[in-house]
Amino acid sequence: MKHAPPKTMQPQQHDDVTYIRQSASVDPQLSPIFVPLKEAPKWFGVSRDTIYRQRKMGRIKIYKAGGSSVLKVSELQRWIEHTHNGG
Repeated sequence: MKHAPPKTMQPQQHDDVTYIRQSASVDPQLSPIFVPLKEAPKWFGVSRDTIYRQRKMGRIKIYKAGGSSVLKVSELQRWIEHTHNGG
């Protein structure tokens, strides 16, 4: 008589942005240091075109990590705050 192998539990799938935001609200130390450029519109409400324009003007730096373009969260937050405070 053969026994079926035990079923393994699959990790629950999350929308990355929502999951990270919720985790960061519970423990601020879980806030990401970098976010993928393609996620910036979801995180900050800033279009990719705007980010590229700001990079060209020297206001935002885009980094490379493993072949992906990423943004440093603190730099983007600083730029947004500066922009909203009339800078």
